[in-house]
Amino acid sequence: MRPWTGHTLDDVTAAVVTLERRFPGASVWFGQHTSRWWALMPWAAWWLLLEGATPMELADRMTEARGSAAL
Repeated sequence: MRPWTGHTLDDVTAAVVTLERRFPGASVWFGQHTSRWWALMPWAAWWLLLEGATPMELADRMTEARGSAAL
């Protein structure tokens, strides 16, 4: 698999900061080897590992997970 070269480090950092501010308690990162966006976020009494192809897709999944934690 080729290393991720689609964006600058500043773009990645900005996306991480934005998502971590939007979802307090979450840890967000871009996997250079997987070329996917990842988040580890609190969910009910557990932790949930989520992934997405883009920061927006990951944000959508995090929003869905946050909504389902109340169930």
